[in-house]
Amino acid sequence: MSRETENIPTTFKITTFNLCNFVAPPNACYQFDNIYTEEQWQKKQRWIRNYLHTHQPDVIGFQEVFTPDALATLTRELGYSYFCTVEAPSCTEGYIYDKPVVALASRYPIIEWSAVPTNSQTSLHLGLKRDFAFSRLPLRATVVHPILGACDMYVVHLKSKRPTIFSGLENEPEIEDESMLFQTSDVLPEWQQQLTGQWASSLQRTAEAAQLQQAVLARKKETGNPAVIMGDFNDTLTDSALGQLVSNEVRLPATPQLRQKQLKEKPAREKLAPYFFYNSWSLFQASREVSEQLAATEQRVAPEPMGTSKQKGSDEVANSRQPFTFYYGLKGMVLDYILCSAEFNPSYTESLAEVTHFQVFDRHLLNPSFDTDGHSTDHAVVMITIQIRE
Repeated sequence: MSRETENIPTTFKITTFNLCNFVAPPNACYQFDNIYTEEQWQKKQRWIRNYLHTHQPDVIGFQEVFTPDALATLTRELGYSYFCTVEAPSCTEGYIYDKPVVALASRYPIIEWSAVPTNSQTSLHLGLKRDFAFSRLPLRATVVHPILGACDMYVVHLKSKRPTIFSGLENEPEIEDESMLFQTSDVLPEWQQQLTGQWASSLQRTAEAAQLQQAVLARKKETGNPAVIMGDFNDTLTDSALGQLVSNEVRLPATPQLRQKQLKEKPAREKLAPYFFYNSWSLFQASREVSEQLAATEQRVAPEPMGTSKQKGSDEVANSRQPFTFYYGLKGMVLDYILCSAEFNPSYTESLAEVTHFQVFDRHLLNPSFDTDGHSTDHAVVMITIQIRE
C-alpha cells in the first residue's frame, strides 16, 4: 500500500444521507398529490448541493431515493463520477412511487456492485420462510481507493417502525396513518392489529440485520476487503437486537477437544478479529481520547480521565452520548449509523486507518430556516473522516 504521487489525500470522508422523499416532479411519492412544485424541488436540490459542496465527502450512501436518475445527475455535476443502485423504485399508475431505493455516489471508481443477497439457511434458522426478502434491497458497492485499495461499501435502509398490516413478515403494506385504525366504537381489535403490526415490523427489521450481517461476513471471508456499513437503521444499536451488528463477544463451545486445539493455534477471538465491526462513533471517541491524552502529556499537563472529553457541539462532538440523528416530537434518537470493519480500528494489529472526525449535521433539525431548510430532510447527515496510515 503506497502512494504513487504526493497529491493523493490521506483522508477519506464517508457520509450517510437520508434524503427524505427524493422524487423529481411531476412524480409523486406515496399519494397522488404528494408532488413537489418546481420551486420546492429546486430548493431541495439546492440544499443537497450546498451540503455536498461544503463538506466534500468522498463516498455518500443515500436512502429514500425515488428518482435515481435525477440523483445521479445532481451528484455527477458535483464531481461524483461514479453512481450505482440495484433496485428500481416501485411505481403505480405511472407516477406514484411507493417504495424508495438506496444508492451510492463516489469520487473513486466503483468496480462492481450488487444487491446484498439473503441466505435461505439463515432464514430457516430465524424461523422465517426460506424466500424471506428485504423490505428495501441493501446495496454493496466495491470502491477502489488509491491507498486503501478495494473497499466494500454497504448502504442499507432497514424496515421502519411503522406497523405492518400483519399476515406474515414479508413486504406487507405499511399503515401510513395510524389514526385510521381507530374509527369504530370497539377500538380493541384495531389496537391489537396495530400492536401486532409493530411486532411484525420489528421482526422484519431484525431479520434484515441478521441477513445483512451474514452476507457481509461471507463477503469479508471471500475478499478480505475493508468494509463500511452505512445507512438508516430505523432503530438504535444500543438497546435493540441490532446491537449484534457490532457485538464482538465470542462464545464458542469450550469442549476439551477445542481447548486442546486452541493451545496449538491462535485463540478464537484473535482468529475472528478481522470480522469484527465497530460503530464509527466509538472509534472516533477512542481516537479523540488518545489524541487528547498524548497532547496533555506533551504539554506536561495532567490529562483528563478517559471518557470525560468536553462536548464540542453537534457539528463536532466529543461527548459520551452519540448525537441524535432523528427527532420524533421532542424525543431524539440515533437511527443513522456508519459501521467500520476492523481495518479502521487502530487497536487492531493490521489496522490501516482510524476515524479522526465524526460530524452530525443537524442545524436544519434544531434551528431551521424555512428559506433554506424548508424541503431538506428529516434526518441529520452523518459524516466520518478516516485518516489513512502512511
